[in-house]
Amino acid sequence: MAWCEQCDRYLTPTSLSDQGHCPFCDGQVVPGEGDPPLPSGEPARKAPWHFKMIVLLTAAYLLWRLVQLIMWLF
Repeated sequence: MAWCEQCDRYLTPTSLSDQGHCPFCDGQVVPGEGDPPLPSGEPARKAPWHFKMIVLLTAAYLLWRLVQLIMWLF
């Protein structure tokens, strides 16, 4: 976990600024052991294609089940 020495706080990588600084004091943050590197202005990673496909298929299935429920009620 990232650590700000000026604030004496642990910080999550998502709470850091785009440059990897502390959001409270704008000080330099020291990355923790085993943490991913601090943000360096590169764009965030996108979700993989198979995750998007699973979400799409799940939405289609639930929509079909809703149609079946409506048909059963009327």
